[in-house]
Amino acid sequence: MPDRSTVALKALREIKELIGRPVGLSTKLTEWSKKFDLDQALSIPEFIEWLQPTSNETHVRQYFHGMISLWDYRPEWEWSNETEPSSDARRHLLSKLLQLTATEEEQISRIFPVYPRIEQPIRITADEPGGPSWYDEQRREKNVFYWRSYERYLLHPKQWDSKNVAVLDSTSSDVVSDLRDPLDGDARSTRGLVVGYVQSGKTANFTGVIAKAIDAGYRLVIVLAGLQNSLRNQTQRRIDKELVGSEILQVSGDEYSADDDWAEFNSHGDIPERAGEFNIDRLTTSAQDFRNPIGDLARLRFHKVDPSLPFNHPRNLGRHPVKLIVIKKNKTPLTNLLEALKQAQAAGTPWAEVPSIIIDDESDQASLNSINPNKKEQKKRTTINGLVVDILSVLQRGQYIGYTATPFANVFVSPDDAEDLFPSNFLSSLPRPEGYMGVQDFYDPPETPKKGPDPQTNYGCYVRPVKGEDGESENLPGAIDAFVLSGALKLFREAMDGRKYKHHTMLVHLTTSVREHRLLKTMIDSLFAHAAYATGGEGFGRLRTLWGSDYRLVCAGGRHDDGSVPAAFSDLKPFIGACVARIVAGGACTLVLNGDDRENPPDFDKSSVWKIIVGGAKLSRGYTVEGLTISYYRRVAGAADTLMQMGRWFGYREGYRDLVRLYIGTDEPKGKKERIDLYEAFRGVCDDEEEFRSQLRMYSRLQGDERLTPKQIPPLVPSHMLMPTSKNKMYNAKVLFVNFGEEQKQSTIASTDGGIKGTNERAMKTLLKSASASETVLVTKQDGKPVEFKAFSGIATPDDMKRFLHSYKFGPTLQDQGQLPLIREYVEGMHGDPQIERWVILAPQFANEIEGKTWIVPDIGSFSIRRRERVGDGQRRYNVFTESRHVAVAEMLSGINDKVTPENSATRALLSAGNAVMLVYPVLARSEKGQIPTMGFSLFFPKNKIKRRIRYGVRVKDRPTDVTVELATT
Repeated sequence: MPDRSTVALKALREIKELIGRPVGLSTKLTEWSKKFDLDQALSIPEFIEWLQPTSNETHVRQYFHGMISLWDYRPEWEWSNETEPSSDARRHLLSKLLQLTATEEEQISRIFPVYPRIEQPIRITADEPGGPSWYDEQRREKNVFYWRSYERYLLHPKQWDSKNVAVLDSTSSDVVSDLRDPLDGDARSTRGLVVGYVQSGKTANFTGVIAKAIDAGYRLVIVLAGLQNSLRNQTQRRIDKELVGSEILQVSGDEYSADDDWAEFNSHGDIPERAGEFNIDRLTTSAQDFRNPIGDLARLRFHKVDPSLPFNHPRNLGRHPVKLIVIKKNKTPLTNLLEALKQAQAAGTPWAEVPSIIIDDESDQASLNSINPNKKEQKKRTTINGLVVDILSVLQRGQYIGYTATPFANVFVSPDDAEDLFPSNFLSSLPRPEGYMGVQDFYDPPETPKKGPDPQTNYGCYVRPVKGEDGESENLPGAIDAFVLSGALKLFREAMDGRKYKHHTMLVHLTTSVREHRLLKTMIDSLFAHAAYATGGEGFGRLRTLWGSDYRLVCAGGRHDDGSVPAAFSDLKPFIGACVARIVAGGACTLVLNGDDRENPPDFDKSSVWKIIVGGAKLSRGYTVEGLTISYYRRVAGAADTLMQMGRWFGYREGYRDLVRLYIGTDEPKGKKERIDLYEAFRGVCDDEEEFRSQLRMYSRLQGDERLTPKQIPPLVPSHMLMPTSKNKMYNAKVLFVNFGEEQKQSTIASTDGGIKGTNERAMKTLLKSASASETVLVTKQDGKPVEFKAFSGIATPDDMKRFLHSYKFGPTLQDQGQLPLIREYVEGMHGDPQIERWVILAPQFANEIEGKTWIVPDIGSFSIRRRERVGDGQRRYNVFTESRHVAVAEMLSGINDKVTPENSATRALLSAGNAVMLVYPVLARSEKGQIPTMGFSLFFPKNKIKRRIRYGVRVKDRPTDVTVELATT
């Protein structure tokens, strides 16, 4: 007879997996008690006791928490009665349907409170939304063997929070529902893209998609896992460990059973086929990429139980094993696979009958042409693209899903590839995960002073600027000291809190040169060997100073709750030696990870890693450095997506967020004359990303003829991210009209051409004179606090602004203008009345940032010039113009934000219905000494009554379905 908690689990699984909606919990507990002849029926009070954090019944607690988290999170359920997700109203309805008393509802909500609302994924599909989906609740729950196994693995032993499992459950179901029904009679393929965040768990998402897809009937799974063996091997091992499971692995080989973490591999309880399910047949292993199996084609053949029916009929799919291939994006293995597929097609079941799925990890790398490739790269990447497309052409029922962390990836950049791998069927942008440490954690509003260590700001907590030679004490040696000290703090927390820190790593990323990596390794090994960390040594004294001046302030600063904090540095003394011993265990303190395959990459799943990792290309894409705490980064990259992908310091840092430090170059040489602040360069890229995501989110909610489809996404990509494209091609979709009501619009594109800058300066001076701008002081209350700043302010007419917008240029080409032509048409009322009565012009003033330099406007005054740095390839744009306190005032004056209040007469005098607002910022980069300042500005538009939000058109009307079109030549 099973124990009582097992009976309770069976009741919960009936509710979630068979019924699929909340029903009377007490009734189900009683029914299952009778089925197993329990002496006393399970009661709700007994059940609630098992939910307590102190209970030993972790499986009941986790399963129930996951169930209600999923029901809390997903926006649509048949029973949800239009209650908002993650709301008290949703939880109350859920409790009512479970037939809980008010007291029981209160007890459960106290144990599992309603989480703050997590954003839903952004879904954009070619098909009209709202129609019936083949992957409905009934289909989802019909076959769930591999998904339920994976879900249990994530909850235990992986120890995921139930809320994050619920989000994964929901988002992976969304992706699967956008694929074709594997049981359909028509052999149709799909092209889709899933956009996550750098180091945010995309592998977990596509593993969940694979689990649900094979449960639903897909029988061939191909995972394209990066360019390097290290990433392919890492991906294969994770899928084997988390999805394939120990029972299948023991039958197919003995490659993992001697590993330290073998006990942590997922277990199905038995070989799946013995339990009436189907197995997974691996055609690749953790050490072996795909080889040409001619002569052993039987492994790629699919056999029918009933030859009179197509293979994708349920009778044939049934218990047929899934074929799993994890393959590197390299010419040889992909050619092997293509030839093998062709041979197997000729010898067996046609691929038109085999439901297949291709997961392309880091899909913007190699699968498509890169931004601005040189001739060598062009040839290499075109080859990979051609092989992937050829494989898809063979797999006529193949579903292609690209995964990337760069939302303006090459799928939107390269028209030559658009017809092949463009996500023409769907795009899903995943929400920022709970507990994820990403871009937002390393940046503050631009006006925030950069000082550190400071527990009150992100910069002060985590960022340490690097200038000068690496060997200078505050640079690489200082970063190594931080690595040792943070490691000692982890060991202290293991002793005090019982936490376990399997890995502790430091990343040093300066170059892609293999030769320089070896020199750098020698340098680091020498620095570490002479660091004198022993008690009483010079290094020990440096750690004491670093603790007092940095880590003590941040760890005890009140914003983190990551674990115990030593009362005094002396408490860390025994852990410093233990940390050093772990770092040097097995030899040197460093590991090299680059394109040289002679190096053995660390296997984070297999064993504990406490090392300094030196690397280049292998660290730029996909490869996860576990336990990453200290990053030392000085590599300059041109392309924005490449720069973003190198943010290996993003990820999950549970239990040590307060120990994370980013040592980053802030004055790096770029070419012969330019210098670049990498910290600010990342900010510019991140701003682009957030702007793009916000536009997708806004337009994805539109319905009817305003509805956004994947083919209409490219015009929304920031214009400077859409180049270069083929000279004879353009995207067919174009935006004809945007309603900018209640929006802020700015472009940080700014020409370096003196003639264009002079034209813009004259246009701005004319506007300021027309507005009769004069200096004043604005005082407001923001978030309950007074905010005061000086500014030149004036009132311009709509005609004044129309003239300015027609004079102003962001750059010499049409592409540089971005949305400026659309803004002109909107302001001129070409698509409806924008209801702009007047323009409030504000030019905030600052303490002089550029010695002896101001911008003079005759008859008005001297304007301060803001120091802003140019970022990105070609330095075509600034990182930012505005400040949050100025934006808040502009939003108040334009009627967008009613939470800011005016606090003096000068500010109140500017308030009026029909205000639009322009914030003006004359700016110069450090490299533009002596030049005309750039006239940066941001526009704020009031609410209007125009019903339409956006309107699209096509460039070639008789080819409306084409992604790209060739331009007519004259």
